[in-house]
Amino acid sequence: MDLELEYPALADLAGGFNQDYEDIFGDAEDVVAVYTADPVFCARVPREVDQLVSTNEGAALDEAFAALHNGYAYEAHGQTAREFLEMVAERVLERTVAPVAPYSELVGQQVSSVVEGPPVGVVVGDAVVVFTSGMMCSASGGGGLTDVEQARLAIGQHVLWAGESNGGISIATARVRIFTPAGPNAPEPSFEIRQAAGHGLLRREADNR
Repeated sequence: MDLELEYPALADLAGGFNQDYEDIFGDAEDVVAVYTADPVFCARVPREVDQLVSTNEGAALDEAFAALHNGYAYEAHGQTAREFLEMVAERVLERTVAPVAPYSELVGQQVSSVVEGPPVGVVVGDAVVVFTSGMMCSASGGGGLTDVEQARLAIGQHVLWAGESNGGISIATARVRIFTPAGPNAPEPSFEIRQAAGHGLLRREADNR
């Protein structure tokens, strides 16, 4: 099993504990706080922590977390790997942001296909999410693939979170994040949610908050 593919959020967090993390961020809680500001991270962590600690104990859990390139010496701070991961899960619960309508209607629905555009459309449940302002993608194990190819890695997975984040609009599964381009030169983020059958327009979202 490729642990970085299976636990992308924890792999990101583990990588944040580089040799200079105390100078850059402060203590472990400060590092965790940086990551919990991302709602997709918060949506992924509970399942990842539960799965990792339920399938590994003691030294096996230490080895699994080390395989994610963890740089935090939790033992030097009087913690076990399990205690540290449970602390992370607690902080996530404190900062989790629930999706709101219309995005909330996508959560729990399965991604069944990706329609190559332009614009690109992602079929989620009985709807097609059309990324009218453009689409980018970040997928665990998607190195070397195009955005559309990475988005197709979400097929068969369920949406964990959908909404506005970092100036754009995101849809995320356990391993794939599909989002509108963001930044000073990016167009105003927008997408349309259409009925899968006949592609009738249900609603249109456009928000650059």
